[in-house]
Amino acid sequence: MGTPAFSTLPEQAMRHRTAIGHLGTPGKGLMVSPIAYLAQSNAPAGSTPMAPARDIVTFGRALLAGGIAPNGHQLISEESTTLVTRPHCACPPGGSLDGIGLGAFLWNWRGNMADGSYDVFGHDGSTIGQAAFLRIHPKSGTVVVLLTNGGDGKGLAQTLLSRVFTATAGVAPLTKPAPVDTGDQLGPYVGTYAKTSETARVALREGTLHVSIQPSANYGVIGSGGEIELQSVGAGRFVGTNPGMSQPVNFNFLEPDRRGQPRYLYSGARAFARVDD
Repeated sequence: MGTPAFSTLPEQAMRHRTAIGHLGTPGKGLMVSPIAYLAQSNAPAGSTPMAPARDIVTFGRALLAGGIAPNGHQLISEESTTLVTRPHCACPPGGSLDGIGLGAFLWNWRGNMADGSYDVFGHDGSTIGQAAFLRIHPKSGTVVVLLTNGGDGKGLAQTLLSRVFTATAGVAPLTKPAPVDTGDQLGPYVGTYAKTSETARVALREGTLHVSIQPSANYGVIGSGGEIELQSVGAGRFVGTNPGMSQPVNFNFLEPDRRGQPRYLYSGARAFARVDD
C-alpha cells in the first residue's frame, strides 16, 4: 500500500513516532495510561494496527478506488469494497453509528434514512486512553482521519468533522437531539445491565434516570465513568454526558418483556444485557 509506518506489533511501531493514551477527566488532570497496547487476542476486533493519520487516509483512498492503493497494488477486491458500504444491519437510532457494512460503520448525516442509503462510511476505534476516527464521503471523495490520545476526543471530532465536511461535502455529523417529554413510565428502565467489560446500574431519583457504569475486575484500569444524568430524546431513548466531556452518549432501552422491562441497554455501539429480575 506504500505505507511503511503501518504496524501491527509494538516492536514495529517503535521505529516511528508513536503516541500513548491518557486517562482521567479533562480539566481535572490526565495521566499516562499504565497499559500502552492491547493484547494480541484483540486483533480480530481491529485493535492492534497502528498508523499515522496520513497512512489511514491512504487506506481510505484505496477503498474509494475499488480497492486499489495509490501505488497501484490491489489491496482488496472491488467486490469487497462494494460490500464495505452496503448495509448489513441497521443500528438503533441516535447511537454512535447508523448501520454496519462489511468491516465498516455507516452514517446518514442527512437525517433521512427512508431510502435506506448512507452517505458516509468509516470506523471509530478506541484503546485505553486513545480514540481514532475515520470518515469517508464517497460522493465528494473526502477522507478525514483524526487520532487522539486523551481528553475530549469525541468533542474535537465533532468540531473538526463538522467544519471539514460542511466545507467539502455539504454534510455534517448530526448534533445532539433536543430533550423530549414522551410521557414514558421510567420505572421499568431501572435495573442492572452488564457486558463482559462493564456493568451499568440505572436508578430513578426525583423523576430522573441516572446511570452509573463500572468496569469489571479485568478492566479496572479504565476507571469509573461516574454517574450520568439521562435526558429523554424519544420513546425508550435517552442521552447523557460523561463528566468533563462535551458530547452526549446514547442510552437506548430495547426489547421490553411482558412486564415492560427492557432486555437490553444499548449505549455507544454496544449492548448491555439485563441481569436482574
